[in-house]
Amino acid sequence: MKRFFSSLFILISMIFMLFSGGQTESLPSDAESSASVWVEEEVLNPEDLEFGDLFMGLHYTAKPIDLDEETYRLTVTGKVDKPLSLSLAEVKALATVDIRVRLVCPGYFTDEGVWSGVLVRTLLKEAGIRDDAKTVIFAVPDESYRTRFPVERATADDFLVAWAFEGETLHRVHGFPLRLVAGDTEGSNWVKWLQIIRVE
Repeated sequence: MKRFFSSLFILISMIFMLFSGGQTESLPSDAESSASVWVEEEVLNPEDLEFGDLFMGLHYTAKPIDLDEETYRLTVTGKVDKPLSLSLAEVKALATVDIRVRLVCPGYFTDEGVWSGVLVRTLLKEAGIRDDAKTVIFAVPDESYRTRFPVERATADDFLVAWAFEGETLHRVHGFPLRLVAGDTEGSNWVKWLQIIRVE
């Protein structure tokens, strides 16, 4: 039955996009489009989720990367005077902010809620960002998934490195231990499983 509704959702989406002239982002290669179906938080195997399933308040969009909290380090390098290598506990010890931001995956879904974390500009200040810095890159450990923004944008009030959504620690399918919240940009820019921040 779920497959039936998934197919129906795809057909309706295609018709809508045809007549609305909208654009969609590229989907992860391992993702399969499906309806936005609520999945119980007690689901035993999150790997059974399909693209578009709603899980713990957020839509599922990609196969998770497993990162060990005990050995995890967030690095801030590049055009900085004091490169950082922070444990999750050290990141959480920095000034925490809670902001309501809307995450939009054009043509597919919109998630909105309160994210908790540390502002990107706080991390860059801790690292001593240099005056000639122009771009900030955010990436997963192997940099297979990354995005970049001008320094001016990355230091805005709606850019943060988050560890919680709606008061709950991020599940690994949503980016645990840390993910980028990039306000007013497409969801594909919100790098999950964030480990690298590099200033160029």
